[in-house]
Amino acid sequence: MALSEESIARIIDKVGWAPQELDRDELRRNIQAALDSYQADLDESRARTRHGQNAAAAKIVRLATELFNLLEDPGQRNLIDAISIGFPICEGVVVLGAEWENGPAGGPMYRADDPLRRHEEPSFHGVKAGLRKLSHAAENAALTPSPRHALRKSVGATPLTWLLGKELPDVYKLSFQRRAGRSHPANKNAAPRGPFVRFVAAVMQELAHPVSNYTVEAAIKRIRARLYAQSPKTTSAR
Repeated sequence: MALSEESIARIIDKVGWAPQELDRDELRRNIQAALDSYQADLDESRARTRHGQNAAAAKIVRLATELFNLLEDPGQRNLIDAISIGFPICEGVVVLGAEWENGPAGGPMYRADDPLRRHEEPSFHGVKAGLRKLSHAAENAALTPSPRHALRKSVGATPLTWLLGKELPDVYKLSFQRRAGRSHPANKNAAPRGPFVRFVAAVMQELAHPVSNYTVEAAIKRIRARLYAQSPKTTSAR
């Protein structure tokens, strides 16, 4: 869901305070990014979604490889030569965005629509190199989870726990300039409370996915404990 200015106003009102220099647009963008990451985590966690992504990646690998092989087919030399004529003459360059003043022999290059004789087009060899790179990248993408997904999985957190215990605390600390914490009333049976707990509750309410204060506290404790356990331990010099 897309957060509106009214949503941000309601969230700040529920928190109960805000620093004078709070940038509401930045807060909205940061919360939206956290919610988008949460949705991406949900999608990546679904077997059906992973299967669809893997199938699409496999199709990209297959089509890119087939096209590369076709452009290398010696039996289609005349066709390939005719195709290559439509590409820039600098066949050795394989990157987009390069600028060339001269041709391979040092002579000036000419294009009627480019008086500076500069190109921003790939060479024919560049296209073929790009197809090989595309195939390799798609194959790796199918096998490798996103860095965020890998980190979340390494601490054994569900998408919701990660949102409540990592993503939203980071947003709160950045925008409200306070560490995400919670307090306990004197009555031990009462729920945890505090500005951050209200912040999370308000965000999740806007998402139409309300959570309890106990759920927020459990997520924070779980994520911090796991991340602390993974952090390198330092020892003092003797």
